[in-house]
Amino acid sequence: MRIIEKFPIDIFVRMSGKRFEDYRKNIRFFKIEDWEIPYLDKLKLIELKSNSLRDQDRLDVIKLKEL
Repeated sequence: MRIIEKFPIDIFVRMSGKRFEDYRKNIRFFKIEDWEIPYLDKLKLIELKSNSLRDQDRLDVIKLKEL
């Protein structure tokens, strides 16, 4: 699903055959006001995006490794 407001956000419910819950130990939270937004840690994002065929994911991997 893609949400576009001021910037695009891609939301995946399944990736590489796994669900977000399968990565419980890799979940981090970003707090905005009263909201806690879950996301995957850098190492797991690199692992998942490394297997992608999308050019944007390949660029993301390069940038994530630079962090």
